[in-house]
Amino acid sequence: MPIQLGRDESKKADIVIYRSRQDQEKRENHYIIVECKEPDIKFPDGEKQLKSYTNATTAQIAVWTNGIEFKYWKRFKEPDRYEEKGYLPKYGREYGDKKILKKDLRPASNLQSKFDRIHNDIYANYKAGNKTKVFLCDLSTCPLYEKCYFTNSNALQLL
Repeated sequence: MPIQLGRDESKKADIVIYRSRQDQEKRENHYIIVECKEPDIKFPDGEKQLKSYTNATTAQIAVWTNGIEFKYWKRFKEPDRYEEKGYLPKYGREYGDKKILKKDLRPASNLQSKFDRIHNDIYANYKAGNKTKVFLCDLSTCPLYEKCYFTNSNALQLL
């Protein structure tokens, strides 16, 4: 998703989450910006990039992940002011509301077809030369306990 930093419109966020379909269609009112790194990349590599993207948008939440580690921040209205959090708020809630608890989670259904669709979209739009592995990050938005990735054979691999 393109992010405009001053006059530079060439920057792209890995994942942008909007509050509504209308916001997504208009590409405005960003809610969450996610920066995904390869599993061998360690925090804080990419944190400044993520926060610059978040500051350039209306996003209230910033997420950094390498598929193994996850970092979450709530953005304040003042520029460059963030509070680190240990979780994402539940759908429809804000930070400060009730924290997501394990008992609140529901079992996921039809994951294979959902992962296939996501994988195919990522793979088709993956610009780098190495397409041997496209990994998906668990953003703690669904009740998966394993980290997953796909290989070229479209086989779901659980780590």
